[in-house]
Amino acid sequence: MNKDVTAAKKRYSREDVSRRLISVRHRISGTSQIAFALALDVPRRTIQNYEQGRSDISAEFLIRLFDRFGVDPLWLLLGEGDTSLSGHHSSSLDMFAKVTAAVTRAIQNRQLQVSPEKTAALVAAVYKKVRIAQSSNIQAEADEFVELAS
Repeated sequence: MNKDVTAAKKRYSREDVSRRLISVRHRISGTSQIAFALALDVPRRTIQNYEQGRSDISAEFLIRLFDRFGVDPLWLLLGEGDTSLSGHHSSSLDMFAKVTAAVTRAIQNRQLQVSPEKTAALVAAVYKKVRIAQSSNIQAEADEFVELAS
């Protein structure tokens, strides 16, 4: 076996990956596992398994995490690299944080009781619309979605 591969195996630990993944999720405005799973289009159980160290992270998940939030796979797996987020994806992370805050405000303003699952679905729907439409009025979009859902 190649010495580099052997060294990488020694540096890899599910516990460390779990901690880094949780820190990424928390950096996305402290979002729930449900919202995080919806944003990545994976089952919540997948996030749970990764965060609890029960499963190794799949290559597909690493690609989704990089594409949506710019998380460097090498950093996530081995803790190496300059940052957990690549510079050109930080705007996606910022937008997701703004959408989460806007949906939370819209729910609070209407004094609604909304389940975490429904809140996560609203965040994902607003995020997708804002991202595709390049809309700059995130709060208006959030208000519209929350009103439709209530």
